Amino acid sequence: MTGEAAAALTERLDWLSHIGFEIEEFGPSALLVRAIPSIIDMEQVSPALDELAEKIVSGRREPESSVMKELLYSIACKGAVRAGAPSARPELERLVNDVLTLPDIHHCPHGRPVVWELTKAECDKRFGRG
Repeated sequence: MTGEAAAALTERLDWLSHIGFEIEEFGPSALLVRAIPSIIDMEQVSPALDELAEKIVSGRREPESSVMKELLYSIACKGAVRAGAPSARPELERLVNDVLTLPDIHHCPHGRPVVWELTKAECDKRFGRG
C-alpha cells in the first residue's frame, strides 16, 4: 500500500469503523486491521482496502456522500454470493429472510433486481390459462 493510500484511509478511520473496519496506523504506508465487515472474506481484505483507498483518493473532489456510497457498493459487491457458489442452508435461509423482511432490498449493488412481482394474470398466462 502506498503512503497516499494509507493516508486516505487514515483520514476516514471513523467512517471505516462505522461500516465495520477497525484499523490503526502502523507506519507511514501500513495499516493494522483488527476487524473487518462480516461480508468480506479474509482473502478480500487487502484488495478491498486498496480499492477503497483508490476510490477515496480519486474522489477527493466529489461530494463526500457520493464517494462513501460508491465505497459501500464496492464492499457489498465483494461480499456478494456468486452464482453457482456453494451455500449452506442457514446462509440461504438468512438471505431469503433478509429479502422478504428488509424494506430496502430490491436490487443488488449493480442494479439487478432481486425481487419482482408475479401477478395472477402473469401466472395464468404462463400456464396457458388466459
